[in-house]
Amino acid sequence: MLYPSTTKFQDNIRKRRYPMSDSTKVLLNIEDKNVFIDEVVRDDQAMQVKAHLTYVPKACSECGVLNQHSIIKYGWRTVHVRLPKTGEWAVVMHLRKQYYECHACRGHFLAHTSIVKRNCSISYNTHQACLSKLNESVSMKHIAQELNTSPNFVSRVLNRFSSDFKTDYHHLPAALHIDEIKSTKDAQGSMSCVLMDGDHQLLRDILDVRTLPALTRYFKRYDLEVRNQVRFLVTDMNYTYPQLTEEIFPNAIVIIDRFHIINAIQRGLNKTRIEVMKQFATSSREYKALKKYWKLLLKPAAKLDYKNFHRFSQFKYFTTEVDVIDNLLSLSPELTQVYAYAQRLCGAVRTHDVEELRNALADSVGAPETFETCLTYIREHPDYIENTLRHKDYSNGPLEGTNNRIKVLKRSGYGYTRFKNFRLRVLVMLRTKTKHPIIK
Repeated sequence: MLYPSTTKFQDNIRKRRYPMSDSTKVLLNIEDKNVFIDEVVRDDQAMQVKAHLTYVPKACSECGVLNQHSIIKYGWRTVHVRLPKTGEWAVVMHLRKQYYECHACRGHFLAHTSIVKRNCSISYNTHQACLSKLNESVSMKHIAQELNTSPNFVSRVLNRFSSDFKTDYHHLPAALHIDEIKSTKDAQGSMSCVLMDGDHQLLRDILDVRTLPALTRYFKRYDLEVRNQVRFLVTDMNYTYPQLTEEIFPNAIVIIDRFHIINAIQRGLNKTRIEVMKQFATSSREYKALKKYWKLLLKPAAKLDYKNFHRFSQFKYFTTEVDVIDNLLSLSPELTQVYAYAQRLCGAVRTHDVEELRNALADSVGAPETFETCLTYIREHPDYIENTLRHKDYSNGPLEGTNNRIKVLKRSGYGYTRFKNFRLRVLVMLRTKTKHPIIK
């Protein structure tokens, strides 16, 4: 039996030719009716598409004279166009364009196609795919690899949005959410201030500053009428942002995010638990129980299970969650006192009961220092806390979720060097839709 030569046999495997049909244009997303695909050859590196472009032009693109048998075909010119990947294969189209000569002006021009821009080798479909992938939390280098392009091309597409995200100094939302996030090194203090429209949960802007003087200068660029439209300033327990209401937003009230209020109360309870835990030997059952079941102490008392018995490793018998709490609290009267205060304060915040919160704060005066220090902000700004309970529809939850997406973007790109590029990428990802019009 005769076998083909090794070289010819490998060439036949590597290069596979496929018959052409209209479905090929559909798979490649080619809508130009004047493009005709001749052959598709797939090798180890890419899928090579051979095609030609020809039609009868209506007028000369050089002088504008209508074609009354004055424009003739004058040969072909081949261009190489990169298309989006099909599966895992890079696609390169070798397009032969018809070359024309105009007898009226003696000029020459090439046939035009809607696949690619003139004097460009990257198709419009690749631009469209790049815009869609910029909405994802992936690095620009990864996008370039997916599209068989360079990172510089992705950067150029991104920079086309720079004019669309200029700050609008003629509008501010009624509910302005503000928070901070770790930024680039060229930002002041390496931290950025994030602004969000609370009514529409839309990221508004990212600033490269977070200090009070810098924020004051920034917001003073807005007219006083625009700043007076802000009714709510939603933030965390940062001491800087609430001070903006004194001069910048005179009609706004400060709302502290409920998560940070409860977190401060539970932090005080945890500190007290640690102080009690240190009073026992590290090998004792009391020490291990206080260290292991700290989450049960933070759980709302109404949600503790008092019916079902379970096996807890630090107890010799089956017991319920309520019995575990009772056992832990019996170890220290100080922990029992702080636990009662924490449960009462957190319950008032969860039920938005302003009167109960006032009474709980008054009754907790004289609590242990480990717990009292965590209530300092709450005692010094009771009006902020009461605003939070009265306006329960506003919280920094959407903004915290946005910050998480920004952190994922930074990790995937291994950080950003310049704040300008970082801001633009975040705004493109969070403020644009998945589908974009094709840039032509």
